[in-house]
Amino acid sequence: MAQRIEIDAFGGPEQLRLREFEPPAPEDGQLLVRQLAIGVNPFDWKFVAGGTVREAPAFPVVPGMEGAGVVEAVGEGVDFVVGDEVITRQYLGAFASHRVVKAVNTWTKPAVMGFEQAAVISLAGATAWAALTAANVGIGDTVLVHNASGGVGSAAVQIARHLGARVIGTASARNHDYVRGMGAEPVEYGDGLVERLLALGGVTAAVDFVGDAGAVAATLALVSDLSRASTAAGTPQSDEVGITRLRAVADDSARAIALAAAGGLSLEITRTFALADAAAALTLSRDGHVRGKVVLTV
Repeated sequence: MAQRIEIDAFGGPEQLRLREFEPPAPEDGQLLVRQLAIGVNPFDWKFVAGGTVREAPAFPVVPGMEGAGVVEAVGEGVDFVVGDEVITRQYLGAFASHRVVKAVNTWTKPAVMGFEQAAVISLAGATAWAALTAANVGIGDTVLVHNASGGVGSAAVQIARHLGARVIGTASARNHDYVRGMGAEPVEYGDGLVERLLALGGVTAAVDFVGDAGAVAATLALVSDLSRASTAAGTPQSDEVGITRLRAVADDSARAIALAAAGGLSLEITRTFALADAAAALTLSRDGHVRGKVVLTV
């Protein structure tokens, strides 16, 4: 029997319930995927807490956005066939052994990628690519990546390097070797950040995956043209000063998947949890400073 994680009300990870269900048949333009790995993102615990919605949905709701697996059934007008290995990214519904998704939110999984890596590349990669595009990062730039050791930040470091930029990334001291290994110059965040960055020669652009006051202040102090700054963690502070909130699109996911297939993008999997342990995965994402990504396996 298929299983999925549901919530009956907003709250903490303790709201998650593992339940059996009968997967529906895919309609036109849809496909049914048997998932083997599911990406866990900060958005997921924020959604469960009710922090990302304006109106309460019709409960129960299945959290989660991205995953990877094998096509089990297809509707009319779908180019995928049963047995295809795919990557999916769609609003809600991912915390499940089986998931119906739209074909437009689905990509072929490159053969060189394992399912766990495939399950975490579409959202982080798309978000990072969109942020760098919004900041117009390219050859000759020095770009500051706030939170370079997180999932999206790690993707941004690698994509920015692919685009020809020099990268400076904020990270805690314990993650400096990790950031350096991706080709970036690590710098400790916190008090004195601006001075440390100026000592490295300053920056021409910045992408923010933290959103706290320190990151906003550093961006303001270092980037003279705020059209060269963007954030995936928008706050009233960043809105007030005019830092662009990014919006990732499907093409950004496709670009990230292609770069990963070519060996130019890979995300560290920090922890894996069984689907039944989704509450522990969300707790880790919410409470810890996760390096790379967390994955649920089915």
